[in-house]
Amino acid sequence: MATGTVATTLLDSSSVTIIMVIALVNAGLLSFVQSLGVIMGANIGTTISSQIIAFRLNEYASILLVAGFLMHFIGRGKKLKDAGLVILGIGLIFYGLEVIGRAAEP
Repeated sequence: MATGTVATTLLDSSSVTIIMVIALVNAGLLSFVQSLGVIMGANIGTTISSQIIAFRLNEYASILLVAGFLMHFIGRGKKLKDAGLVILGIGLIFYGLEVIGRAAEP
């Protein structure tokens, strides 16, 4: 379930997650029973991504972008640099959601 939740939250599309799961089941890489948890997680991920938009967390994307950039390029340790990339990626996702939201306005 956690895999489906995270994948759908990051991809912002439960359809993409479910299609990937169907392809994995069809290829025999994932059993039907295993796919049920991922599909349930995909539905939870849709709810989480909707809540992110409802709480307007995209307004803080610039803070995440700057923090992630600084952590990655100024940080000394590998773990700090990797954490900076993760934060930078999350900031980019929020910024992308904001851009898509502005583009969809009438």
